Amino acid sequence: MESKNPLTERGRRGLRRLSGAALAAAVVTALTMTVTPAGAEPDAAAGAATGTPYNPLATYTGFNVVSLGDLHITAESEGPVAVGGKFSFTGSQTIVKQTGAPAALVVKGGVDWTKSTGDHQVNLGEGNVTGQPLSVEMSGTTARDTDENGKSQNLRLVKDGAPYGSEPRISLNAGGYQAADTGYDAAQYDSLFDRSSAEAVSEGLADAGDKVCAAGDVIKKAEGQNNLAEGTELPAYLMQGNSAWIWLKKGQQNILNLTADELADIREFNFRDGVLPSADTPLFINVTGAEVTLNLHEGDGSTAPYTLWNFPDATTVRQEGDSLDGSVLAPKAHLQKEKANIEGNIIVASGDMGGTEQHYLPFAGKFTPCEDDGQAVDPTISTSAEVTEGQVEGSQKTVSAKGGTITDTVTFAGLRPETEYTMSGELAAQDGTPTGIRQAVTFTTAAAKEGKSTVEGSVALTYTVNAEQAQKYAGQSLVVTEQLALGAEVVAKHTDLNDKAQTFVIADEPTVPTKPTEPSTTEPTTTEPSTTEPSATEPSTTEPTTTEPITTEPSTTEPTTTEPTTTEPSTTEPTTTEPTTTEPSTTEPTTTEPSTTEPSTTEPTTTEPTEPGTTEPSTTEPMEPSTTEPTTTEPSTTEPTEPSTTEPTEPGTPDEPTTGIELVKKVTGDRAADVESDPHAAFEVQLSWKGSDGIESFKKVTVTPGEPVDISDLPHGVEITLTETNASSSANGVLWSDIVWSGEGVKDESGHSRQGTVTLDENKVAKVTLDNVTADRDCQIVIPVIPLLPENPTTPVTPVNPDSPQAENVTYPVVNPGDGASSGGSGSTGGSSLANTGASVMGLGALAVILVGGGAWLVMRSRREV
Repeated sequence: MESKNPLTERGRRGLRRLSGAALAAAVVTALTMTVTPAGAEPDAAAGAATGTPYNPLATYTGFNVVSLGDLHITAESEGPVAVGGKFSFTGSQTIVKQTGAPAALVVKGGVDWTKSTGDHQVNLGEGNVTGQPLSVEMSGTTARDTDENGKSQNLRLVKDGAPYGSEPRISLNAGGYQAADTGYDAAQYDSLFDRSSAEAVSEGLADAGDKVCAAGDVIKKAEGQNNLAEGTELPAYLMQGNSAWIWLKKGQQNILNLTADELADIREFNFRDGVLPSADTPLFINVTGAEVTLNLHEGDGSTAPYTLWNFPDATTVRQEGDSLDGSVLAPKAHLQKEKANIEGNIIVASGDMGGTEQHYLPFAGKFTPCEDDGQAVDPTISTSAEVTEGQVEGSQKTVSAKGGTITDTVTFAGLRPETEYTMSGELAAQDGTPTGIRQAVTFTTAAAKEGKSTVEGSVALTYTVNAEQAQKYAGQSLVVTEQLALGAEVVAKHTDLNDKAQTFVIADEPTVPTKPTEPSTTEPTTTEPSTTEPSATEPSTTEPTTTEPITTEPSTTEPTTTEPTTTEPSTTEPTTTEPTTTEPSTTEPTTTEPSTTEPSTTEPTTTEPTEPGTTEPSTTEPMEPSTTEPTTTEPSTTEPTEPSTTEPTEPGTPDEPTTGIELVKKVTGDRAADVESDPHAAFEVQLSWKGSDGIESFKKVTVTPGEPVDISDLPHGVEITLTETNASSSANGVLWSDIVWSGEGVKDESGHSRQGTVTLDENKVAKVTLDNVTADRDCQIVIPVIPLLPENPTTPVTPVNPDSPQAENVTYPVVNPGDGASSGGSGSTGGSSLANTGASVMGLGALAVILVGGGAWLVMRSRREV
């Protein structure tokens, strides 16, 4: 039985997968819009269909930010802004620096004045726009080019009917434009905000990275430490802590496919061997998942024009880290920008642009599409199920009423090589109702054979039907269904409820009748004594023992315990088996044994004289079953000894010594309390060292005040350099005065260095403290200590003869010489100095002011601000 998937070129995003022709059509739609920024390539649309390199963001590169819906701006935008919905602002500004921009601010949905505050300034900067700077829907808005006195002014947009000087407002800081030079140009810009076109471009990029023909472009994750294993094919990456070390393949496009969870664990990209994203080595990053958080600490923007972040599934993208290098394409997502910068084009469904700035670094990379030998990958599966346990004799498709096991072997073909898939299935009732009896197996396909682009193979799924489930579905038919998934997308399935080969019946009765006495005999563990029954029949003493259970049967009080279950299988014999070895020796003296052996007490209590008497109702016989049961607990007494022997071995294993650092963050100084109470305060520390092979290794950790961080698996006997690479706090007005490393064996670098060093001892954990000294942003005057100088005479003192013994006269510089001061003279000891004290106090004051001011200036200059 075989079931083919009718959808082609499917990958991780389900039914919205596009074929090559559909992708080309989508790109044609996107690239033939009326808004064509300077530098756009006329053959880009054809490139998407023919395999020619093209810029997927060519439609949007004329704008720094394109929001298909509403947009609120708080951070400065260093490039034109286009808004398909409502526009609002909190002050800030939009700057147009490039030449040939289509406009400075385009707003299709009008200005939301209720959510706006302050003055949003639009500066044309060094360049000019080709059309009107403000193309804004004017509903609820008034354009004014004169002030309240009727004097001509630069163009402003205010709330409908508000005066020229009112706020909130949008101010165009450029002359020559009048109130009539406004209004939204629908013919020119409507196509820019077409959501389906933007989504098609985004999904097309992600889909192209899933194709077999693009396998050589995909950056594969490798395992390793500090370096790739020899022979690893590029491009590849491996994780070093929170850093992704990436080896790009130069001279071709590189595609990195990540999930949102994988991206959340990455703090930085570290490009190795000097190969960075560039014009001939562009980087395309596809991130799947609805909720995405960017917590990266990227570089200086040099790689931004050749890096494209694509979020085809995201509904929310949150930027919480440092600056992001590269353009952002998230046509379904709301962008919540909270920190730092984004270096590149931004295309989103809606956004709140906070943080610092948006920098206009338009994407200039080219994407080269490919086709899989003219046809798409079309996975197929076929199934073969059988009962492997609990099969009813004579029926291959019937499962016992007690339960059983069904094994389904699924054969697949047309799968991508070296790719992870999940095969899952379920037993369903014939009407399609699921039973909850499920199974799933995740596997990775093998490498393709020479000349083949796909692989084939098989995988087995085993379904266990327990007794309870068998009883629930007794007499019913169940069908085995299967499906194959690549990521979150089902690429092939078999769900034919009429497939006889996949249909099984659960028996409605037990196949072998069972006696109710059998389970009762097994419970008293009579199987062990049953081996002694033959020995119990040989002695003549067995006859009296058989009469004893006969006398016990009429006494209905005794069988209420465990005896009724033991009488039928003649379990009284096991009770007498122990004394049978003693009876041949002494039968009558056994009356003394009740105190020592419990079974021997049965003989005196069952003597014939006691039958008509009242001795049987006595409590002696009920005591016998209670005493015999403890004999079965003897094995249980050995069980506690087993854990007691294992317990001492457990504590021995976790005490293996490790080599590492316990890093403690400390904040001192004037603003320590503010930083320590800041929940957003974070400090990044990089550890680096060189191994014996000369390869430098790195680790990065983030530490917060008062929360120690354990860093393990560090080398011993090697100098480790500790560097604070980043310090952040939302507390206002904090200056960082110094960074101090301390701890046993820790060396703090001199001056205001960010570094310290430590050499670790083997199998020991060193405690290292990182102290950031804070100060207030307000200038603090530091008064240097100035030695008190004796007053100078009108002329300087003559220098002392260096050959003479230590003299009392000392030469001092002239602080405030008089008009007749000369170059030399001799000072006097004693009274002459005191006599001149009042005369030169003004000179000393002037010197003090100069020194105090100079010292304060040097101190403030040496301060470092966050």
